[in-house]
Amino acid sequence: MADPEHLYEKARKAHHSGSFDEALRIIERAEAATSEYTDLGLRVEIAIEHANLLRMAGREKKAMTVLNWVLALVHSDRREEIEEAATAFYIVRAYLEFIGAGSQVEDVDYDGLQQVIDDGLHYLEESGLSDWRDGLLCMRANIHTAREELELALVNMKEAFEVAENSSGSPGFGATTYLRDLAWIHRRLDQNEEAVRLLRGLLRRPRLSNVNQLAAHTYLGHALLDMGDIIDAAAHAESAHLVAAKLFPKQRMAALGLLVEARIALRDLDGAQWAANQILGIAKSLNRPHSLALANLDNAEVALAKRELDSAESFIDAATTYATQADERRGAQRYTTMCQERSDKLRRLRSIRSLQEELQAAAVPKTRDWWNNYLKGAIEFRGVNMAENRRITARWATSLGLEPEEIAQTALVLLEEEFAEDKLAGVLLFEAFLVESDYDPTELLESFQLLFDYEFICDWNTTDWLCVKVLGKFAKRMDPEFARKIMAWKSAKNLWRRRAAGVAFVNLAEQGDSFYAGFSSDLLKVCARTIKSQERFAQTGTGWVLRELAKADRTRVLEFVDIHLADFTAEGLKYALEKLPDDLQRMRAARKKLVASKG
Repeated sequence: MADPEHLYEKARKAHHSGSFDEALRIIERAEAATSEYTDLGLRVEIAIEHANLLRMAGREKKAMTVLNWVLALVHSDRREEIEEAATAFYIVRAYLEFIGAGSQVEDVDYDGLQQVIDDGLHYLEESGLSDWRDGLLCMRANIHTAREELELALVNMKEAFEVAENSSGSPGFGATTYLRDLAWIHRRLDQNEEAVRLLRGLLRRPRLSNVNQLAAHTYLGHALLDMGDIIDAAAHAESAHLVAAKLFPKQRMAALGLLVEARIALRDLDGAQWAANQILGIAKSLNRPHSLALANLDNAEVALAKRELDSAESFIDAATTYATQADERRGAQRYTTMCQERSDKLRRLRSIRSLQEELQAAAVPKTRDWWNNYLKGAIEFRGVNMAENRRITARWATSLGLEPEEIAQTALVLLEEEFAEDKLAGVLLFEAFLVESDYDPTELLESFQLLFDYEFICDWNTTDWLCVKVLGKFAKRMDPEFARKIMAWKSAKNLWRRRAAGVAFVNLAEQGDSFYAGFSSDLLKVCARTIKSQERFAQTGTGWVLRELAKADRTRVLEFVDIHLADFTAEGLKYALEKLPDDLQRMRAARKKLVASKG
């Protein structure tokens, strides 16, 4: 008769070398070789290894059947035999494997799994092993996450992390894993700054496994993209890609997916295409519907960014087909939703083509050359004047009969386009159809933020039109909190978003605190931050705001200029006080002395 202990060790070696099918065959022989006379601890270990390999093979229900025998020991007359620490360790592992397998089956019984967790926690308490509860708390957090109960998930994952940090020897997943998952939950809650803080801390931990390094770089990259920090995000995307090269295909796909997003954000479309091609190659080798759906979605995103619409349509069609074949537990519904999102963007881009053709037909070379010279190449112009653009855009939009949300999404796509007139058409859509309506623009602020941070808006002309025709007019009819959200952009790394934090209010500044109580103070706080930058358009934007605010509160503006005089450039000072010539002359003299004293 075969020696089960020898077979068990042989199976583990095959597992660790990546020979999973061979490991599964060997462990099944090991389990068959056990008997009621075999050491109980060994039998439990073999059962858990068997269940683990079954889960990796996608046979979760069979894994749960194997583990049922182990969990039944807790309530059997053999309870005394499992009180030894070594065996108890594996009993807890069995609970974790059972819950993990149960979370992956179709028609998951989450209530039943919660009961299993309660049972496991009760076992640990009775056995005096409460310090080992971290793994079960993590599983409870994962169930809450699956149910979109994110606040409850956060509470349980925090406790799991704290328990693991203050104990040792637990069969759970370790404090590092909980820290990683805690950051993920914060991301799901749109708490990206806290997620970034945790993930940077995670990367500083010693002896971090490749899997956790990959997760940290990947999560961090996505969080930074959401925050608009595309340079740092791209660096972490590259790091994730390097780490993933040492791991399995699924993990390489995740890292490459982030790389696609980061390179699109950087407008490195050739680099994004390379990464998308790599993903498609891996997916074809795996030959799994969910992998192929994701790969085609990534390629569709690159094609949309390159405005290769026929190619994008082909990828979306393929992704949709694979999404319908994918298992729900592998994200079938999520992929279907992503296919619809890309299909919607494709439809908008096709519709926009007709508008662009009309704009180009109305272009005047002399007008184009004047604007290109005036903006000094900061953005490319077609050569269409404002009145003609307004007429063409209004007629085009009216003919489509779009609903407000569709108008907003179409306008956002126009703001991503290359030519100044196309971006202005997006601004005009907002102005003509939404700013005076009852449409709630609050959720648009994140989209506007990313348009700045991803440098789709990167010149003063587009920035200022968006500010005075859209942001300021929305702020006028919304509550003060909306205005303060725009003002919070004063701390942005991006120059144009910082400029918008103040310029959005140039047509409201003359109202002072009659706009809302504390408005002047809020606006001066914006100016105090933006005037610190010596960049020309930060200075002129700040000066413009102060000039308008002086109409309502001259004294406070002069006090502000006096306090921050050292931060003003000559041009910024002129913009701020050009309507107050005597004060401008006095402040110029004071600034000249200040500059001279600094040598």
